[in-house]
Amino acid sequence: MPHSRKRKKSSRTKGRTSPGRLSLLDELIFCPEFVHFNNLKKNRAPLLIDFGFGAAATTSIELLQCARRQHSAARVIAIDQDPLRVAQGRNEAKALGLEAKQGIEFGVGNFHLHPYLHAKREEQGAQLIRAMNVLRGYGAHEQIQAQLSLIQCLAPGGIFCEGSCDQGG
Repeated sequence: MPHSRKRKKSSRTKGRTSPGRLSLLDELIFCPEFVHFNNLKKNRAPLLIDFGFGAAATTSIELLQCARRQHSAARVIAIDQDPLRVAQGRNEAKALGLEAKQGIEFGVGNFHLHPYLHAKREEQGAQLIRAMNVLRGYGAHEQIQAQLSLIQCLAPGGIFCEGSCDQGG
């Protein structure tokens, strides 16, 4: 008799963050032909959230760099539940000369972003929430609950981008 394997709820991802891993996705999001690009472009200072950025700040920094090619005032908030990863992300960005005033900041958080956004006076929500390679370690019910929680933090017309990819992107 076959049995179904229950996926174990993951509290921490492996966080393998390779340079360029999400660059094709970023290029698509900020491509002028992309249907939601105009919503991003119209915003005075679009807020982009990289949720669960992983063991290094690489993809969060690349998201900012890609966004800034199209919108010089774009801002990224990189969120992870692990305070050590957040501290490391801040250090990586600082070593590159990037800090909050240059458009990127790092914060500890989980799927309930409303309190975090409220504390940052970002009540209007994010124009993009990117949650790549985060939810695959959770069961179906937990994935749906997490997606719904994150989607509630989007600004009207915002984009929720969630999925998985291998090391090469």
